[in-house]
Amino acid sequence: EITYMHDDLEVVFASFPLHDRGFNLKLATEWGLMAELSEAHLRLVRDHYGEELAWYFALLDFTVENLFPVAAIGFIVELIKLGGDLVIYKIVWVVFASLLVFWGAYFVAHW
Repeated sequence: EITYMHDDLEVVFASFPLHDRGFNLKLATEWGLMAELSEAHLRLVRDHYGEELAWYFALLDFTVENLFPVAAIGFIVELIKLGGDLVIYKIVWVVFASLLVFWGAYFVAHW
């Protein structure tokens, strides 16, 4: 608990510094060009912002990493659609849909 009551007023006696400009600038500079987060970066976020936000960044990193191949395959499927051969597109689309089902199971199992 970070507050207490004093003469019918709620008084804050502890706070959490979310707006530490120096730390935020350091994170933005270091993370600007990174392809993936390391455990050290996640530990830094956990120590400064808390466990919940570190889990959020870990999930976001895992999702982006694992969605990229699926998105690339989906882009190729759409290029096949633009090619105009509807029969081939329907076959490829069914295969892609099946792949998405397996990807979803993989994603849930490995997260």
